Amino acid sequence: SLMGCDYSVTGRPNLYEGPSLRRLLSVAEDAARRAGTADDEHDFGGARHRMRTAQIPLNLVESGPVLQTLFDPDAPPETPGGEKGRFVTALEAAEAKGIFVVGNRPINAIAPEGIGAGDWGRGETFWKLIEKAPLSPELSLMKQRIQVAVGGGDHRMDYFHEVQHLAMWAASSANGIGAELCGARTPRYVKDVEKVLSQPRLNAEESTRVFHAVRELLIELNPSHARLWD
Repeated sequence: SLMGCDYSVTGRPNLYEGPSLRRLLSVAEDAARRAGTADDEHDFGGARHRMRTAQIPLNLVESGPVLQTLFDPDAPPETPGGEKGRFVTALEAAEAKGIFVVGNRPINAIAPEGIGAGDWGRGETFWKLIEKAPLSPELSLMKQRIQVAVGGGDHRMDYFHEVQHLAMWAASSANGIGAELCGARTPRYVKDVEKVLSQPRLNAEESTRVFHAVRELLIELNPSHARLWD
């Protein structure tokens, strides 16, 4: 399962370049064997290694760890008595393996070509998911889609009027995320974080709806982006 962004700086599929949980765990197990620590003393959830934490980029745009799924033959059945193995996200797989996942860059996204600031080498490095005047049409549409995905009557939406609030709320609510690094270096940013923390997180279903809504918007803005997530 992919742990990082699932498209490369060239806009082409990034399965080879992107970090994979399976490969990371394989490397950790190999390192443990070489170091002579692959024994029961360090056994955790069937693992024979000391890897306990993974840090990944996670935001409304780079949502691969939340939405992309791969078949895990070791995953427990969805229903009692069912067959072992099912499709899981990277975050679900990490949780099952006892890996604590830390997300970062909740408001600094690397956008697909032609969206926002674009990718490395084209304008700004990141597409900043923050409220500013005038607000771009893309971010305005994103706010609307998130509000619809959560539900217009949800009282929590009364607290989140700005893009950065919605972005941090979604990232920190992702199913399987343990913590989200924000890097709040200004008083304004600290207040934004406090505002998000003052409200209950999205549940797993709501969180998935939000990420799906943003991905669908990106594809609507440029249908060729669908290839990034095939």
